[in-house]
Amino acid sequence: MGDMRIPLVLLTGMAFCLGLLLGLLSHLPGAQSPLQRTVLLRHSRDLRQAVSPEPVLGNASEENPALEQIEHIQQRIEQTQESIKALKENHHSVHVHKEPSTDIYDGIYWSNVITANPGFTESQSHLWRKQLQEERVVGLQEGCGRMHNRLVTLANGNQACARYRINRDQMQGEVYSYYLARVLAIYNVPPVVLALPDAKMTTWNSVAEQLTSAQWSSGRVVALTPWLKDLTSAYVPVEMQPGGKGLYPNQDLAKNRTLEELSEVSQWSDLIILDYLTANVDRVVNNMFNQQWNDDMMRSPVHNLEKTGNTLVFLDNESGLFHSYRLLDKYWHYHDTLLKSLCIFRKETADIVKRLYASRTVAEEVVSLMEREEPLNDRIARFNERTIKTLQSRLDDVYKQIISCESKYH
Repeated sequence: MGDMRIPLVLLTGMAFCLGLLLGLLSHLPGAQSPLQRTVLLRHSRDLRQAVSPEPVLGNASEENPALEQIEHIQQRIEQTQESIKALKENHHSVHVHKEPSTDIYDGIYWSNVITANPGFTESQSHLWRKQLQEERVVGLQEGCGRMHNRLVTLANGNQACARYRINRDQMQGEVYSYYLARVLAIYNVPPVVLALPDAKMTTWNSVAEQLTSAQWSSGRVVALTPWLKDLTSAYVPVEMQPGGKGLYPNQDLAKNRTLEELSEVSQWSDLIILDYLTANVDRVVNNMFNQQWNDDMMRSPVHNLEKTGNTLVFLDNESGLFHSYRLLDKYWHYHDTLLKSLCIFRKETADIVKRLYASRTVAEEVVSLMEREEPLNDRIARFNERTIKTLQSRLDDVYKQIISCESKYH
């Protein structure tokens, strides 16, 4: 009995060292190398030889219990290595399929990773305004859609779309939709700057003949927006197409989408909110209305919506607020359907909606921002009382939708 104590003590010490070695190796990044496994197995064999240098007959566990413990350790080693191998294969498959590795929403709000794309930043808008005020216009040619619109080329090579409208409502819609988006911190609307073309001014005198041919009335302002190159078509997300269940946080929105694609989808939350507030009939509602004649309209490119990279660009907002408010009776159910399809929001937008709901100052803040930033703001008529009430009422609807979604997915 005394002769067995020394081997058992040695066995215990070696097993303890082996346990430490396994613990250290298990915390190294990645799976164990073939060399590491060979070392472990070799130590296991050496331990068995130390305990039983001669062949053991009969039941080994009865004659030498330590041997059974060593075999158990070896099995655990092999199981651990199989688990590590499975984890590595799973990790590899995630990256191969470009699945997002982070939560895409928290409750009813998109995660910051998804909404990181800034669109047209404040600094970009200020720089654009400064260029238009200081640079000479060296070219004026047809383009940018309607007959009276013109493509403007500046001396520094930058270009802009000049939108000329006889209808005052359309000019108001373009300008106020932009500043409403700014109040909501939605940066997908290209900056709008007013200009007063005059051949007698240094800025415009080099294109005097083109101004005459454009048939722009003297003293009437035009709205200038950046000319954007390399835009591509944007489509309605499948969740909002016929048969879809809308943008809700209980869906597997990340399925088969990269983070870039999810970022694009998340911008639809702001698009639906802005178009509901302005009652814009010339974008998604246009597709919805024309579906009665064309079943594929909701799978076709969206009118007045393009994208650059994965940033959506909300173009041509002139129908918003003023012209569209007179058409609410005809199109209200399309707007209502879009708003009810939305139950996941950008947190910053939702917070601003809540604040404006409480303060009742949405129209006031839009006008105030325009007056601070637009030198020609006196050329644009202000909101009338009816428009103010309609805008606030529609903001209340958006607020109620957010609160309703919070109650369902808190």
